[in-house]
Amino acid sequence: MFDVTVMVSGFSNENLFDEWKLRMSRQTYRGHIQYILLRNEDESGQPVSVKDSILLASPEIASNFVIIMSPDYYYGPQYISLLVGKLKKLEIVGETTTRNYNVARNSYNAKGPENSLVYSLGFQAKMLDKVLTSLTEDGSVSEATLWEGAKARLTLNSSNGILFRVTESEDSEGYSSDPTGNRFLEWSNGDSLSLKSFKSFKKATLEVHVVEEPEEPEEEVEDDEDIEEDDVSDEDSVLI
Repeated sequence: MFDVTVMVSGFSNENLFDEWKLRMSRQTYRGHIQYILLRNEDESGQPVSVKDSILLASPEIASNFVIIMSPDYYYGPQYISLLVGKLKKLEIVGETTTRNYNVARNSYNAKGPENSLVYSLGFQAKMLDKVLTSLTEDGSVSEATLWEGAKARLTLNSSNGILFRVTESEDSEGYSSDPTGNRFLEWSNGDSLSLKSFKSFKKATLEVHVVEEPEEPEEEVEDDEDIEEDDVSDEDSVLI
């Protein structure tokens, strides 16, 4: 039996999952953590919703407390300890909005998205059916269903160093520039190591495809002299 189960979503392969677990080793929680990797695809390669991935993994849960997390969020070192402590008294803990920091553009949005609850959610294992009922196929949460009749706490994000979302989106609407990264450091209570980690982690999750330039037709020559070919063809690396 584990002390807490951490379900993690959003990985394309297990190597990145292992890297993320190294980052989580900075957590101050000293209990026995069970990590469960939520799959993005089923055995046939078809996409799986967050709801279905939790459902598929639910038989593996081996603790009384469950926390759902994502590599796209900053979790302060005390995050797991904080949620486990609250879940000893409350059935469900979560945050309905969270702040955004864009590590690709060094910019931030302090308002955060609506209904960002799923990756800041912790619950007692006995509440699993209620949590699954509240999740929609697109990954959002029906809050009326989730909170109704439950001993719950909504707000975790009232102070720095706990939780915010980290993105690399090119969308800059509503974001303010932060060229020095000071806002990330403020929100993370000076965690410069995590800022570097997120930048390298986001880069590692991008797939690189090499596209060869089309070969140019050889020019016709009148004599029999050999034609010298280029030793190496040019290639463009395209990030998607």
